[in-house]
Amino acid sequence: MNDLLAKNSNVKSVIPLLSTEMIQKSMKILVDEKYYSLSNFEKLPLRKIWKKFRIDNFVLKQKLGFSVSIETFWKNHGLSMAKEYLVDGKTIQYGWIKKNWVQSNLNNQNIDIRHIDKLLELLSFEIWYKDVIKN
Repeated sequence: MNDLLAKNSNVKSVIPLLSTEMIQKSMKILVDEKYYSLSNFEKLPLRKIWKKFRIDNFVLKQKLGFSVSIETFWKNHGLSMAKEYLVDGKTIQYGWIKKNWVQSNLNNQNIDIRHIDKLLELLSFEIWYKDVIKN
């Protein structure tokens, strides 16, 4: 799906952590520069990047690989973006999405994580749709 969206938008899709250049560079990093054995603290170069760009608060503290906390993102950015772009968006105007469902979920203080995920998907659809129809 990501490849299709990128191709349709004339955007080059890349996975930086799996690029040949990144793998070659990471293989040259010494183990003690990547991993702190006394506290079992790992991914040190990646953590420095997160901190530099102030995104370290989006990464969950428990070990889940490279997962980002959807709830944290939702509270810090997603909810306001959904209210700004989705409520009166083109996808609602053209009948792709039901406005009452969106509004009831945006106003729900105890929103289910599955609905947050769906709203973020709809927000992505809205942004893509606006770009495709150029309105």
